[in-house]
Amino acid sequence: MLVHPEGFAGSPYIKSIAVDETFRGAGIGTHLLRFADLLFQRTSPHIFLCVSSFNIRARALYERRGYEIVGELKGYIIPEASEFLMHKSLWVQEPPTVPRANLEES
Repeated sequence: MLVHPEGFAGSPYIKSIAVDETFRGAGIGTHLLRFADLLFQRTSPHIFLCVSSFNIRARALYERRGYEIVGELKGYIIPEASEFLMHKSLWVQEPPTVPRANLEES
């Protein structure tokens, strides 16, 4: 896995992720993506990657890991294909804390 810490609009960008064909389906890609999440979640609210339109299996993995397509680059690398720009939020906003009234007042 190759990651640029400020590769897309100042946010981390996974430039490349690959698992040898012999080991695909064994959870290695999931572990690599989880590692990237842990590496950057304290410093960035976002992380990005691109996936080729014909790489259905990788795209499904990224979607399971919380990535969403936010853009399409038609013919960017291969004239007959697209690259999908995918984004994941690393910071989950929690609902604001509302002080509870003291119900035990006498």
